[in-house]
Amino acid sequence: MNVLIVEDERKTAELLKELIESKSDYIVVSIQDSIESTVSYLNKNLEKIDLMFLDIQLADGQSFEIFNHIQINIPIIFCTAYDEYVMQAFKNNGIDYILKPFQDDDIFDSLEKIKNLKESLAKDSMSDIEKIKS
Repeated sequence: MNVLIVEDERKTAELLKELIESKSDYIVVSIQDSIESTVSYLNKNLEKIDLMFLDIQLADGQSFEIFNHIQINIPIIFCTAYDEYVMQAFKNNGIDYILKPFQDDDIFDSLEKIKNLKESLAKDSMSDIEKIKS
């Protein structure tokens, strides 16, 4: 799975990258640090991204602004120090919400959740295909 990290704290972004890539199924294809750079990147590369890790408070505003500029239809794991944006996160493709400072297991649990959801959806799709064939 190709992963985009949107995080303006360089140390946190590098730690996330290291944790994500420690799982063999995941490759961090880019790290963006602002709304502007993320929108620009996604306009050119959205179809190549399978999952986003998204901080909420970025240097140039709240990352929810990204959704006003581009239609995003991939799962997002929000990773933030603020707990008051949970509902807004889930309304914007959020499948998990990790509070900073996070533990390694928080990231691994989220990646496992993504893997299980993807397998479940694939299984359901295959079941539908089998029904159509019969």
